[in-house]
Amino acid sequence: MRKFFLLLITLALAAPIFAQESSQEVAPSHSRHNISVEYGILNISDFAWAVASAFRNIFDSEEDEDIFLPGDIGINYGYEVGNLFETGIIFNFAIPDGKTPFFTFMPRAKLNFNQGGFFNPYMELDAGITAFPDDITPMIHWTVIGFEIGYFYTQLLGFGQRGLLYAGVKIPL
Repeated sequence: MRKFFLLLITLALAAPIFAQESSQEVAPSHSRHNISVEYGILNISDFAWAVASAFRNIFDSEEDEDIFLPGDIGINYGYEVGNLFETGIIFNFAIPDGKTPFFTFMPRAKLNFNQGGFFNPYMELDAGITAFPDDITPMIHWTVIGFEIGYFYTQLLGFGQRGLLYAGVKIPL
């Protein structure tokens, strides 16, 4: 599992180094590098915690006193390889039960359908790992429909650790 994790990080970090400049010119003021911060809800760790809590409440006579902290916070780095494709890496943190942290690292591949425009619809696929205190497991996230509007972005439909819905701010570097 460690080799898989190291391979994913190496590929995500090496992509910008080996990327060729696109034949389409990018405006001089346009930065290919960006960082973003987001908040997502209804992710896989929330779902897993809710199911586990429901089973504990059904089969245990004691009342469940766990704190539920829904959602996750993500920090993303992106590099625009061309006008259509962007790559990068995502660090995601969630702690749905108030005690057990979920740390997720996922390289990402993003298709922009109007890169550089004020309104940019996109699709994205992220695959990596989630680390728990005692375990590491593969993780994936697929953004089916997402929109960037200026520096703000939102996903309206997705599945994975980033959540069914998420929103964030994208800052060019």
